[in-house]
Amino acid sequence: MKRALCILVLMGCLVTHAAAEEGMWLLNQLPGLQLEKQGLKISVADIYSPGKPCLARAVVKLGATGEIVSPEGLVLTNHHVAFGAVQRASTKGTDYITSGFLARTRAEEMEAPGYSARILEKMEDVTRRFRKFKKIADPVKRGKAEKRLIRSITDKIEKGHPDLEAQVVPMFRGEQFMLYVYRRFDDVRAVYVPPQSIGNYGGDIDNWMWPRHTGDFSFLRIYMAPDGSGRTYHKDNVPYRPATWIRVAREGLSEGDFTFIMGYPGRTYRYRTSHAVQDNFEHVYPRLIQLYKETIELLESFQDDSVVARMKVAGFIKGLNNGMKNYQGNVDGMKRAGFLEKKQAFEAELQEFLKKDPRLWKQYGNVLPAIGGIYKEMAETREADNVIAMVNRLSGTMTSLAINAYRTAREREKPKAERDPLFSESDVRRRVKRLRFSLMSFYEPADKALLKRLLMKADQLPADARIQALEPILKDGEKGIGAFVEKAYAATRLKDLEFIQSLFTKTAKEIEAVNDPLLQLAARMYPETEAARKRNERLNARLEDL
Repeated sequence: MKRALCILVLMGCLVTHAAAEEGMWLLNQLPGLQLEKQGLKISVADIYSPGKPCLARAVVKLGATGEIVSPEGLVLTNHHVAFGAVQRASTKGTDYITSGFLARTRAEEMEAPGYSARILEKMEDVTRRFRKFKKIADPVKRGKAEKRLIRSITDKIEKGHPDLEAQVVPMFRGEQFMLYVYRRFDDVRAVYVPPQSIGNYGGDIDNWMWPRHTGDFSFLRIYMAPDGSGRTYHKDNVPYRPATWIRVAREGLSEGDFTFIMGYPGRTYRYRTSHAVQDNFEHVYPRLIQLYKETIELLESFQDDSVVARMKVAGFIKGLNNGMKNYQGNVDGMKRAGFLEKKQAFEAELQEFLKKDPRLWKQYGNVLPAIGGIYKEMAETREADNVIAMVNRLSGTMTSLAINAYRTAREREKPKAERDPLFSESDVRRRVKRLRFSLMSFYEPADKALLKRLLMKADQLPADARIQALEPILKDGEKGIGAFVEKAYAATRLKDLEFIQSLFTKTAKEIEAVNDPLLQLAARMYPETEAARKRNERLNARLEDL
């Protein structure tokens, strides 16, 4: 199940001596669960009812989950969700990260740059529209056909409606496709964000743990145009008037109470095979934990440079800590529960069951071994792929911007049949609007260090996994890498927002002609990063096919 969907997580009854009913469900599945018999005191229609006031419309997608808790668009969310708002607004003289922020009046409420609130308008199962693609034998071609239809569906909904955002989400390896339509509000303002000593009390070591003693909450407010539509920050905007909102209960829970959580938790991998679990457990998660740990330590080494430096890198550090703790929790939980061994035992039992029926064995007997074979193929290019993956997120803001701009130009120039089916000019315009937020967290010494670290890791690759585009930089070792990074940052124009924005209107040849070392690096790396992307696209398509 991919992307963040509005789902219901049933926690079961709060009874210590009985096994709790539990599960994770899409909102349109609720009518068949007989929740009233399990203790639900409101109707299922009160939770989700298309086109009518319901709880689902009071649960907001902010990148994470928020809840509307007043008739004037006040949103309750986590401290770490609102952290970016105070981090981007902090300056040398005003450190909202440390001291927190409180708006005592509506006029004092502060723009939260880069924040959007998405409120669910409707969801629909559109699987039947994709069934015709089942006859396409090539999984890559089938995947592209599905993506083209996804783009067609979303474009049709969004056309002429700038505040609507549509997503078609493939689930269960493409067996189901769900359409989600959101009303998007791009004017979100900070109302109260507690000081870091309260909102992050105990530090990130306490994150994802229970019980907690942290004031992990913040208040934001959604604003809309006077006509009720969503739009960007404007002085004439007014607080959002929701059809329904959530009241905070005055009483706590009692033993035996029926409970559920509704929100946008990201994704689940619980249905993956033992091969995927083993890959995550033994390779993916340990690598990311170590990589994030190294990156955090690298960024933290710049925190004492100045108040501005500390504020610039704070958001990135917080995000990395959040991810690292999650991955470590996954590893610890799988180890503690013997999760991999249980998966393997279940699959061995399944194989024995299939062997008893020649028809089933012929049809399904090779599925699990074939999946295992694909993971072995992925492992063959793992080392180079890991470094290439770092380029997008962990190579520094400047390098990431250069690669993004050049990749956009190359994608735009492809024949439509060869383009990424999800590529669209409307998406490019959205990304261009958000470019200024990247520069808000840019701190040059840390950015240089990230690029240098990436190049050093590339230099450690074995001979059969080298990234050829980087060889001219790597040939003189650490000294040459350091010299390149210093020269590149002295010469680049990517620190200029208007220049960056202009790149997204240029052709690939025009970008290649710009005398900028980081843009030239992006152009040189493109053939190898594109080859890696296509290779992984083919492997993932084969996995989806199984």
